[in-house]
Amino acid sequence: MTMTDQIHIRPFDGLPDCHACANLQRLIWGGEPTMDEALLLVVMRHGGIAIGGFDAQNTMLGFAVSILSTAHDPHANRGLSQHSHIAAVLPEYKSSGLGARLKLAQKDVALARGINLMTWTFDPLESLNAAFNLRKLGAIGRVYLVNAYGVMDDELNRGIPSDRFEAEWWMDGSQPWRNGAQTPSAKMEIEIPLDFQALKRKSLDEALAWRMKTRAQFLAALGDGYVAVGHAIRDDRSFHLLEKY
Repeated sequence: MTMTDQIHIRPFDGLPDCHACANLQRLIWGGEPTMDEALLLVVMRHGGIAIGGFDAQNTMLGFAVSILSTAHDPHANRGLSQHSHIAAVLPEYKSSGLGARLKLAQKDVALARGINLMTWTFDPLESLNAAFNLRKLGAIGRVYLVNAYGVMDDELNRGIPSDRFEAEWWMDGSQPWRNGAQTPSAKMEIEIPLDFQALKRKSLDEALAWRMKTRAQFLAALGDGYVAVGHAIRDDRSFHLLEKY
């Protein structure tokens, strides 16, 4: 039996779960919650999806919250998508598979509602996030947001511009970015730090240099029609894999 076999996944059930989610945000990010109890209740009542992972004592160990959104791609069913604004698990559950279970639970609810696209943002320099989003889930990135959230003062983001990829997860298996092509016309790689948080602790100047260098690389590549479709680690080096169709 694995760690997550004893964890049950279910939708939030009212205000107590919203309290638990707000407290988890404080614990994980070290600041006030991005989505407080009132906003979580609004999300639940107006088309969003709030999913939690709970132990046998009904203690929340992780969560994923998305909002109903219009989609920027015409292949989205009914012109709608779910934008997963915030998701996290306790540090001790990061490699347990709980994050994947929460995402798949979100997917099931969205598909049951007739929605085939989920988006979210992630830092393109976070290697573990790139591996999870692009390689494990099969999401892609073709939108790069410069300083997406402005100055952020939480422990994970402090001191570096908040650049983000917008991940697109086509949950029905469609691949509209391929434009009907079976194989890419070109491929490329962009290297990122293997452990961005460790790099920031060692040298904020070096971390900022990585941000600015890769920002230019990603913007140029996406502007030329490339799409981030995967991630690889080779010889202790981390790479985004991009294809052009």
